Amino acid sequence: MKKVLVCCTNAVATSTMVAMKVKNRMKEEGVPVEVTTCSILEIDRKIKLFKPDLIISNVGRKANIKAECPIVDGIPVLSGRNAEESWSKIISCLKGE
Repeated sequence: MKKVLVCCTNAVATSTMVAMKVKNRMKEEGVPVEVTTCSILEIDRKIKLFKPDLIISNVGRKANIKAECPIVDGIPVLSGRNAEESWSKIISCLKGE
C-alpha cells in the first residue's frame, strides 16, 4: 500500500478535499493508498512518522518541504484547472512507473 501525505496551510479544508479526490482516483486506478493530511507546520514531524511515498502540497512553491519522496503541487487537483499534469505525476509515482 502506498502512503500519500497531503499538506495545506491549516490541515482543514483544502487538504481534506485533495485527500478525498486522491482516494477516489486511486480506487479507480486500482492503486491501494493510505492518505493522511497535515498542516505545513506539522510537515516535518508527519514525514518522519508517516514515511510517505508521495507528498501533495496545497501550499504552493513558497513551502520549503524537505523530503526524500516526490512532491506534487495539489492546487490543480483541488481546483480542477490544468490538473492532468499533477494527476499524471501522482499516478506515475504511486504506480511505480
